[in-house]
Amino acid sequence: MREKKCYSKNMKNYNLKTQIKTSYRTLPGMITDILREAILSGELSGGAQLKQEELASKFGVSMSALREALKSLEAEGLVRFYPNRGAVVSELSADEAQEIFDIRLFLELGALELAIPNLTDLDLAEAGRILKEADDETQSGCWGELA
Repeated sequence: MREKKCYSKNMKNYNLKTQIKTSYRTLPGMITDILREAILSGELSGGAQLKQEELASKFGVSMSALREALKSLEAEGLVRFYPNRGAVVSELSADEAQEIFDIRLFLELGALELAIPNLTDLDLAEAGRILKEADDETQSGCWGELA
């Protein structure tokens, strides 16, 4: 069986140790965000092996920081760990993707149902502003950072 490509050669090298000084996030949190975006955008495809030594070198971080990030992604279901293979990007079947979508839809609609009666005019104006920013944003990976 042919090994799937580990990651794109276009994936940038990061110097996260200097970025962490000016950011509120932890180093593993920053790595998690970058890898999550690479997985969700398809840059890291399902079944791709994540070679920890190479990724730690690419990010310029310790193995423990990288492992913590990978464990976070595993908890989100984006990465799986296999004996003698290490970390691998998860592959979702159509049924699994539909189940995740259905669960998120149920939870998000329930949260809205509970929140709407408590929203003020100021809250609604702020939500409108954020929706406008989301409409104007061309990079879907940035939607979660809008506020």
